[in-house]
Amino acid sequence: MAVKRVLRYLKGMVDYRLFYSPSTVDIHVFCDSDWAGNPDDRRSTSGFSIFLEKNLISWCAKKQGVVSRSSTEAEYQNMALTKAEAY
Repeated sequence: MAVKRVLRYLKGMVDYRLFYSPSTVDIHVFCDSDWAGNPDDRRSTSGFSIFLEKNLISWCAKKQGVVSRSSTEAEYQNMALTKAEAY
């Protein structure tokens, strides 16, 4: 009975369509890290935020899993995390 109901619904929706027009969407991504910010274990804190137009759609702030040897390494780890989330 449920299957018949679904099939009747789909049959009635055959004439409806979605139309997409090409447009540009601005995505802004910001990231930063605090190298060796925790004095106990010397791990860096990473954070990022992703905006679609002016709307925040994703953000994260957490301690990195490994100890970075330099601020550049901490930033690269953060950028890799941010890119994985953004794409």
